[in-house]
Amino acid sequence: MGAAHDALATRLEAALLSLDRAEVGATFAAIAGPDTIDRVTLADSVIAPALLSIGQAWDEGSAALSQVYMAGRLVEEALERHLPAAPPRPGAPRIGVAVLEDHHSLGKRIVCAVLNSAGYDVRDLGSGLDAVTLVDRALEQQVDLLMVSVLMLNRALRVSLVRQQLSERDAHHVTLVVGGAPFVHDPELYRRVGADRCGRSAADALRIAAAYEGGER
Repeated sequence: MGAAHDALATRLEAALLSLDRAEVGATFAAIAGPDTIDRVTLADSVIAPALLSIGQAWDEGSAALSQVYMAGRLVEEALERHLPAAPPRPGAPRIGVAVLEDHHSLGKRIVCAVLNSAGYDVRDLGSGLDAVTLVDRALEQQVDLLMVSVLMLNRALRVSLVRQQLSERDAHHVTLVVGGAPFVHDPELYRRVGADRCGRSAADALRIAAAYEGGER
């Protein structure tokens, strides 16, 4: 299915750049389905490559910032339509998802949508949060799994402050999961900043949640 997914990603990219809302919806509908594999494939093999390509086009000067912004908005709208929340899973962990010190929230929205569509209890804690505020919100929401996304290396290093806050508040029951480009480039970085697990995709987020349900902390 690799070639088919590549073709859908290319189709989605073209639709997003031309602001063709109907075609964006049609592309989502071509792969979104009731099974977990459909949701994960949509996020990891279609949406992410399309958005990455648009981001690279902006870096190279061949796409406008307005196109990048509107692409994100159109994806968010389509996620709400095509990945509706499933009935709650009995006994599932409460998951908090946040972006540490950055306001680039689309990746967070994709992870939230995929987890919600699999029946997990997901709390969107927000974006642009410092470590203290992030932990405040996580504890207020009584999360079991705290998934933190970062964009830049300096933000990734500040995950250690999140771990420090959790430790100082005796919140050792919270499993800290991190994701984002710095952790993809350096697979051992998550250990050095005190995280328990590292996810590199929406599929990883689902696997980590399922492992937690199975008793893996």
